Amino acid sequence: MMSSARQNNESIQTGAIFFSGQYGSTAQYAEWIGEATGLPVFNVNETNADPANYDFLVFGSSVIVHKLLIRKWVKRHLTDIEHKPVILCTVSGARQGRNSTIGSPPAFPTTLSPGRITSHSAASLITTRSVGGSSLF
Repeated sequence: MMSSARQNNESIQTGAIFFSGQYGSTAQYAEWIGEATGLPVFNVNETNADPANYDFLVFGSSVIVHKLLIRKWVKRHLTDIEHKPVILCTVSGARQGRNSTIGSPPAFPTTLSPGRITSHSAASLITTRSVGGSSLF
């Protein structure tokens, strides 16, 4: 039985996927996640979609030379996103190691540092999604 809050749409959260990629793999993963979840997908380089319009956000980003491509867009929209739940999916050919700066400046704003975001490689998110349904969202 559906709760009255859900019937009144009071507790239904809206989310969106925002991505930035270089060679097409990040776009493909963003589309797959969008298809699996029903969330809208926005390329941050091609749209003026406003992250303030959503309750939670999924960021997809290529990692090039140990830096997230989406980082400048995140910094521009920081006031709209800093208090929202965020899932970060990364796509890269580089292995995580001592040169990785994903969770620290200058790769990502400190207000969204580990503990504030959930980070997954896109491949692990797709695998988790296929096993556990849409429970990540």
